[in-house]
Amino acid sequence: MNPSWRRCNPSETSALLAYPPPYQAWLTLSNDPDNTMIDHWKQVHELVWEELALPFADSFFVFNHNEALPDQVNLVDHPEILDAHPHDSMHTWGDYMGAPKRRFNREEAELGLQRMVESDRASGPIMRRPRAT
Repeated sequence: MNPSWRRCNPSETSALLAYPPPYQAWLTLSNDPDNTMIDHWKQVHELVWEELALPFADSFFVFNHNEALPDQVNLVDHPEILDAHPHDSMHTWGDYMGAPKRRFNREEAELGLQRMVESDRASGPIMRRPRAT
């Protein structure tokens, strides 16, 4: 049996493979916006997306209401983040962890969708919308 095709449990006919062939291991990179200020976000963008040209999973907050992190990067305060490189997911509508009196509401959803529509990159995995012909 080819070792790169070995199964985690060889007694099962349909089992999870130990490693994806022909590789022996893999590495996954992703970016999470929690506790990220715009200067740090720019550093990650410059290194990963521009210098190394590694397109990896990236996500964003639409809003930041965290009183403990008032400068945390988010789409409403920093709309340029969505146009800087592709994002594959919206982390959440916003960071409400440090905002005990703040709750998500329809107006924020509408504003967030408007910001995503305004971006050239808000398509594909994040949001499906018809393209003008």
